[in-house]
This record gives sequence, C-alpha cells and structure tokens, in this order.
Amino acid sequence: MKFPLCALLVVSILAGCSGASSSSRVSASGSPGVATLAFVLPEGAQLLSSTSVSTSDYVGHDDLVSSPQSLDALSAWLSAVKAKPPGGYTLEDAGRLSRMRNQLAPYGIDALAFTHTVGGKPHGTVVLVYDPAIVRDKAGIVVSLASKYRALPPMLRDPLDVQIKKSTGMTGTELLDPSNPLGAVIGSLNSLTAANQRGILIVDGSKK
Repeated sequence: MKFPLCALLVVSILAGCSGASSSSRVSASGSPGVATLAFVLPEGAQLLSSTSVSTSDYVGHDDLVSSPQSLDALSAWLSAVKAKPPGGYTLEDAGRLSRMRNQLAPYGIDALAFTHTVGGKPHGTVVLVYDPAIVRDKAGIVVSLASKYRALPPMLRDPLDVQIKKSTGMTGTELLDPSNPLGAVIGSLNSLTAANQRGILIVDGSKK
C-alpha cells in the first residue's frame, strides 16, 4: 500500500513536508507534554516515555503510554474523545482525518487528530492507539527495513530506500521523520515489550 507522506500527516500543515530535515530527540521520561496532560487516559494506562523532538522546521513532543486494555477498548476510548475533545482542542477536518485513518488502518492503527494553541502558536496533535503485535504482523517488512535503515550510515541507505518506498510510498527518511505518525509507532514498538501491552502514542508539534 502506497501513500505520500504529506497525505498521511495531519501535522504536515504545521511541520512542513520535508523528509530530509535533520532531527534530534531528547528523552525526558516521566514528564508528559502539554497535549498528553490534556487527555484523560484510559484506566490502567502508564506513561512509558516522553520525548522532545526537533527538526529544522518542526518542534514537538512524543509521549508513549502503555495500556492493558484491548485494542477495541482503546478504539472506544478514542470515540469518546472524538465526541468530547479536551478543552481548547478542535477535531481535525473530517475529510483529512478520514484519509489519515484509512491509511493507518491497514497497519492495525486507529487515530484521531486535533489542532490547539500553545502560547498563541498553533499545534497539531495526533493520538494513535495500536497493538504492537498486530502492527508487527501487518507491517513486518516495513518494521524490519526501518530497523536496518536506522543502523546504516546515510551513504549506504539507497537500496533500503527503494524497498521502503515500494512498500510505503515514502523514503526511509520520510518514514522515520519525527512528525510521521506511522514512523513514530514503528519507533515505539521495542518499548512495548510486555505481552499484554497496547500502545497509546500522542504526537504533538508545531512549525518553527
């Protein structure tokens, strides 16, 4: 299944569409970002990591939360959030949201997207729920290629870029861009190690 990066990213309006920007990630485990604090998480959910992310045109925060609840239960939680978003959060345009959800669904990922304002600056927020076992099963080749891609120096990545683009319509750099929800989910899989864990990933960011 192929889809362009900018069609997938709700935050692309805020973050720009460049897949070639350099990025940095600074872990701040135990310190949830503004967006995560705004959401009432499902019962039993626990914050696993909180990471500040910065590229040449994007600054954001990724919060990974584990949950013992089933994927169906988390999707029901998303539906409740959709019906009543946190104060100050506006649900993303219905057409754009529908396209994003349709593109993520084949990987077993359900999602919502919102806009809100922090200090007068517009932010995009994507909330994703998923079962890591299902993602690995449905996106196994992409997960494997992404892992190999990260380990290679840039000058040796061309052959893998061809394979990743054939599978996703994106280069490896685009797939693993910090503002890409699919790449963020793939990057979180190794942190969800317990058999009964499902993931909630909240990606929030703005254009610099």
